[in-house]
Amino acid sequence: MKRIFILLTNWEYYPWQVVYLPVYFYYLLNVIRSGRFFYFSNVNTSMKNAGFFGNTKMEMYATLPKNSYPNTLFIEAGSDFEKVEALLFDSSINYPAIIKPNIGERGEGLEYLEHRSDLRSYLKTQAADCIIQPFVAYNFECSIFCYRLNIEDQMTISSLVGKEFLQVKGDGLKTIEQLIDQSERAYLQKEKLRKNWETSFGTIPKLNELIILRQNANHSKGAKFYPLASEVDDDLESVVNDWCKDMKGFQYGRFDIRCESTSALKQLKSFKIIELNGIGAEPIDMYITGTSVLQSWKILLKHWQIMYLISSNNRKKGLLGQSDRSGWKALFRYWQFKQAQ
Repeated sequence: MKRIFILLTNWEYYPWQVVYLPVYFYYLLNVIRSGRFFYFSNVNTSMKNAGFFGNTKMEMYATLPKNSYPNTLFIEAGSDFEKVEALLFDSSINYPAIIKPNIGERGEGLEYLEHRSDLRSYLKTQAADCIIQPFVAYNFECSIFCYRLNIEDQMTISSLVGKEFLQVKGDGLKTIEQLIDQSERAYLQKEKLRKNWETSFGTIPKLNELIILRQNANHSKGAKFYPLASEVDDDLESVVNDWCKDMKGFQYGRFDIRCESTSALKQLKSFKIIELNGIGAEPIDMYITGTSVLQSWKILLKHWQIMYLISSNNRKKGLLGQSDRSGWKALFRYWQFKQAQ
């Protein structure tokens, strides 16, 4: 009952299919205006399906500036543990590490590998191609949403959002399980946290000790977001434009970054780009604590309007993107792939 109450009284925990309800109508309007179901495919021509679905992480990293992202190792589906360990050694990737599916969204299948046994367990259950990266140990993570209406334009930053990892703070009295139970975000993730935390549930953290329960800062995994709009300035825009100057065909999306601080990022120091998401990226300022559902819809529709303007500008230049026929075929193949997982 407690779980049901939390879910019903907090819109941000609703299924994304419900949250995106107004977008469906706006999308249909755009289909009518453009005469194409896949009108958006000409927005990010450097990405498969414009980054909406089926884009692999290896393809995504290949578009990024050299050394801006972690050393990344591709693991073919079905690889045995000994083979993967040998590849890790050859690639100089040590524990802790991060493993995640080569194709995946919203933090699906991402795991923090602290020991060899974690890798062995993951490979037993994962049936798809994966990537492994060294864990980026910076404790600050942020997302930059940006776009350019024309490919020759400079990038505009529409939002900068900080991310707080799913965590609890000790009071010197309660156990980790009790602290999880009194936190709405952590409580909703409790059953999924059992795998890595059940043996520590009875531990009592010290007063004000922060216990990070999950190392990935996805909203669907319990992360909390906060605004950093005041940090957007010419220096940050210069950094983003420096990244994007050689990314031919990229016009709309979101960078997820781990870094030491925003000031370090602006100097291109102590940072790594964790992900680059295309048109499937959410403008995650819609999930900032205190944002109403009406405000979130306004943010969503604003970004979908920007996406349509980019698509419209590109169509006028003769850049049509993929046909509906090829788009439906690609979507069906992606659906088959997801069903097989």
